[in-house]
Formats: sequence, structure tokens, C-alpha cells
Amino acid sequence: MKKAVSIFLCTVLIALSLTTAIHAQIINREGLISTEEALTAAGGNIPVNRVYLKVPANDAWHSNYSIYQGKYWPSVYWWESIYAPLEYPGCRMSIDNYAQGIYYAVIPDGTPTAIFGNGFGALEAERETEKYRALTNTDDINIEGACEGDYDTLPEGSPNEWNFDGCIYVIDPESAYENEYTGRTTWRGSWYIYYGDGCYGSYAEASDSFTSIEENCLNPDHFDGDGNHIGGAHIKPYIAPDDTPDTAPASTVLNGYYLVSSNEPQTVRSEKKLYPSADGEYRRSLHANKNYQFRIVYYQDGVALDDSKWYPEQGYYNENGDLIDTWSAEYMLYFRPEADGDSSYIDGCLKLIKQEETPTEVCTEPVIPDAPYHYKARFGQEYAGQYKENEWYYKELYYHRDENGETDWALVYAMLPTRSPIELVTIVGNRVLSPGTQYEPFDAGYGIYDVKEDKFIDAGSLSAKNYPDFVRVFDKIVTDGRLIGDLDQDNAITIFDATLLQRCDAGLRDYPEDDVFYVTYEWGSPRYYSDFDRDGDRTIIDATLIQRYLVGIA
Repeated sequence: MKKAVSIFLCTVLIALSLTTAIHAQIINREGLISTEEALTAAGGNIPVNRVYLKVPANDAWHSNYSIYQGKYWPSVYWWESIYAPLEYPGCRMSIDNYAQGIYYAVIPDGTPTAIFGNGFGALEAERETEKYRALTNTDDINIEGACEGDYDTLPEGSPNEWNFDGCIYVIDPESAYENEYTGRTTWRGSWYIYYGDGCYGSYAEASDSFTSIEENCLNPDHFDGDGNHIGGAHIKPYIAPDDTPDTAPASTVLNGYYLVSSNEPQTVRSEKKLYPSADGEYRRSLHANKNYQFRIVYYQDGVALDDSKWYPEQGYYNENGDLIDTWSAEYMLYFRPEADGDSSYIDGCLKLIKQEETPTEVCTEPVIPDAPYHYKARFGQEYAGQYKENEWYYKELYYHRDENGETDWALVYAMLPTRSPIELVTIVGNRVLSPGTQYEPFDAGYGIYDVKEDKFIDAGSLSAKNYPDFVRVFDKIVTDGRLIGDLDQDNAITIFDATLLQRCDAGLRDYPEDDVFYVTYEWGSPRYYSDFDRDGDRTIIDATLIQRYLVGIA
């Protein structure tokens, strides 16, 4: 990571001792002044960088300190600079695209660190008030720039490695945790290149890896259900109740799952709401120690429908339920209820894993342990009537639930005695499977039972991809074979595979020797693990599609 040059830092430190009056000009009582207005008033023509911020669309980023002129605005605070806000939470940011939650700030060049927050009108004197403590902000963020390899989301670094001018910091809506020092909800995020109109991606437009904004855009809100880039014109903006800075957010009624801490057992905050990921799993970062307990409570129209026990009862537990160390640390909470509206997570799945650890099979849709054979009789009726039960194999591996919490399809693994065994290589999801012989009734042994239509289909068929989440589910829970797109062969598709593919495409290294494979019934036609879109060619588009896959839009 490049740091600000020492000569510039010395200049800053000397100037800081001489510019107290200038320093104090940056923020006024109401906090309504923007960074552009503040820096223009304070110093005139000074080198600045424009950095962007995308805030998550939830109540936690719309506080009663952030309303001005009928809109919600975030703040930015920085230090170690000649020109800086007088105090936290800093200056108001400027709007780039309000409907899509994208703002920008101009910050003096050479500033090393900044914090983004959800309010800009607070005063030092109000620090002990409930209103002030409700403010939320990001971690301390490096804004000095990135070199190649510093950030997975910017494989080639920032366009200018000395700063993030023209880049956007995208807050992860699932990253919130309670900061043990401030007691405030704190968020993490990632840097991207900003293209404008809400589009952002991993490569600058001047990069050889850039093809077009539509192809390189990684904003998941810009794609329809079929993966087509439609931009952000369909997004409806948050409407502030009025232009009074002290007005509360429009919606204060509790609905959904909330994290309640033992520190505030009678208080439920909007920023403690849990939001599900695309696969229905709730995740949240939190900082905790042995004295910290929490519970998850489901609210409907402000009323708690069910109350859960305090967890953990003492210390912390690993994914196997074993008590582990109780030192203060960062943890990731994984939560999947058995059915929506039930906070009794004993019947669902809840795990607490150390932040630096990589969880395995954490809170995926659970196999029902006592009876993974719900549709076995139906399978036997359809396919195995001529066989004795001990002659065929059947098991259900996964149950997918629709938006109403009802099972709509199940992944099954089943085999009947084959009469004509042949060598077989086939593709299911993104996995290249080589089971050795053809199975019946499904080529690779895997099938889908459509619960609502009461029918089985081969998981390797084209129609299997029409089932919601099927490809991602299969890629994740099945470990057989090798994934298309997995160039480094770690049995996962990651940003490193996209980066490796880009280097191969640019001629910086050769494609792996084992990149080629052949599929049964396609005699003599080679396929490539690097050909993610399966059009027969290995191109930069495949790397872009891998990136989209990783952020859930392909």
C-alpha cells in the first residue's frame, strides 16, 4: 500500500500548527455545508480527490441527523490533513445519484484516512444523547490508494495508485457490527472503480481488461432476473419526511428480525435489523466478548411474535457447538430460521464463527437430518417399480424454499442398476462431473424434484437452470468434479480465478495445461474450464462474468 510521501506529511504537520482558524471553518453549527463548499471557503484552489460512496438501502443509513432539503445525506470525516472537519461526524457529502444511494465528497489530496457516516449535524455537546449514539458509520477507511494486489475488488489497483480519485466505496449491507470502543454500529465495504450513473466495477475504463460499462458493471441492482444489465432507472429513491434535520426517519415500526444485545436488553434499534442475503441466510458481523450476549427477535408491526433465549449462555462456540475462547474478538453471525416469523432459532440454524476463520457449510439450507427421504416413495413409484428397494439408492441433499418459506424444489441423488454402463463426462451447474458410468434415471446421478409440479428432471438438463438458485446451490454443496471457472483448482470460484483468466487473456501467462476437457456426446469438441460463458472461446468476457457471478448477478 502506498503511503503519503514524507515531505508532504511534514508540510501538513507544520501547517496544522499554523492553521487552527482555517481548520475550524470547515463545519458550521447545522453541519449543512458540503465538503466542496467547505474546502472552497477555507482554502480555495487546493489539490483534492473526488471519492464516491454507495450507502445500503436500509433504515440504518437514514438517521434524524441526515435530513436536509427533503433528502437523506451521509457525512464524511477525515483527519491528518491541513483542511479537515472540526469534529465528528464531519461534513455533508454531495449527491451523485440520489435514487441509487450514491454520493461523493472532495477530500484534500494526501489525506490518509476517512470515515463515512449517516449524519452530519451532530455536536460535541450532544455526545451523551440517545440521538447521537444512534449515529452509524464505517470503519476507518484507507483513501491513499491501492497498488495491484491490495484489494480483491481492484485487481489492478486504483487508477492512480496514490489515491482513490474516481473510485467508489460500496458498503456491505451485511457487514454491520457493534464497535466495542464507540458502542456504535459500524460497517465495512469494498472499493471499486466508478463509471457513473450508479455503475461500478473492478477495472478502470483505460484498462485492457475493460470492455464496456454494461459488461464490467458489478452493481447487483442494475440487473434483471435474467442477468441483463438494465441500469438503475427502476430504483425508487428514499423520501425524507421533510427538510427538518431533527425529523425522525419515515418508518420507525419494527418488522423482521432484530439483534438485541445484553447491553441494551429493552432497546431495539433499526440499525440492528438483520437482512437476508440472496440465498435467504442472515449474516452480521459483531464485536463481542465473554460478557456480551444477544438474542434474535422477530417483530411484526412493532410486536415481538416470539422471544428467543440469550445466546451464548457463556463464552462462544464453534460451528460444532463446542465452547471456544471467550476473549474479545470479531465474529460473524450466520442465521437461517426454519420458517419466517419464528425467532426460535433452535429450530433453524445459528452459528457464530470468528471473523478471520473460513466457515464450511455454514447455515446452508439444511438437510433434514432425521428424514432426508421425503419424496423417496414418489421416486420409487416413478422409476424403481421393477427393482427391490435394496437394489437402488436415493437421498435428498437440499431443499429450496420460495419467498413464502415453502419448499419448491429439492436436489436428489439417486441411482438405479444400469444395464448399459458407459464412460460419461457431463456438466451440471458449473461442475464437470466424471462419474465413470452412466447412471439411471439421471446421467450424473443428480436430479431435481419439482415439488409443486410433482415431477423429476435431470439436474444436467437445460431446464434445471430455470429453477431459482439451482446453479449456485449445486456449485456450493456438491464437491464432485471440477468447477468451470476454477482455474487455480481450489474447488471454488473466486476473484483470483478472474484475475488469473485476465492475465492469461492478456498474454501475461499461459492458460493452465489442464484447461481442456471433453464432454460425452460432443466427440472431438474441446471445452475449457476458463470458458465461463461456454461460447467456445476464452476471452476477457469470461473474467467479467466470473466477477458478476461472485456478486450474485450472473
